[in-house]
Amino acid sequence: MGALNDISKILANEFIQSILTKDKVKLCELNSLMQLLITWNIPFELNFSERSRSEASSITIRVIISPSTVIEHLINLEGGAVEF
Repeated sequence: MGALNDISKILANEFIQSILTKDKVKLCELNSLMQLLITWNIPFELNFSERSRSEASSITIRVIISPSTVIEHLINLEGGAVEF
């Protein structure tokens, strides 16, 4: 699939739009997002950064559309932003 089609598919999806606009993301929603990207055969990276004295814990998801096009979204976990 071409990069433009991948971007269109990702950004047009209502579920993905809801993830990108939420303050809190449930763990099951994060799992569903990963399942969707795998089903679409779209590469992604997921990174958890632990909390430090100066930084809140967070999850970063990077969706790799092409070598020069990446969609990156940061989910801040401060204050229980991920619901289990």
